Amino acid sequence: ITNAEERNKKARLKLIITYYHYGEELKKRLVHYREEYKEHEVLKKLYDEVKDQLPKEVTKNAIRKKSNRARK
Repeated sequence: ITNAEERNKKARLKLIITYYHYGEELKKRLVHYREEYKEHEVLKKLYDEVKDQLPKEVTKNAIRKKSNRARK
């Protein structure tokens, strides 16, 4: 049980770190897009860019939720 708990703890920590890095990259891309586009177009461009890098099964809604979580 202790081994499973330790693996679970490491997995949660890795997830948190991953969301942090994802959030940092999102911030950079948002700054980039805000220089060129109006605010309502910025998130659309960002989500499209992320979606192009993921499998086709991943929906824009899923990307939006993960992105919102990463920005918090």
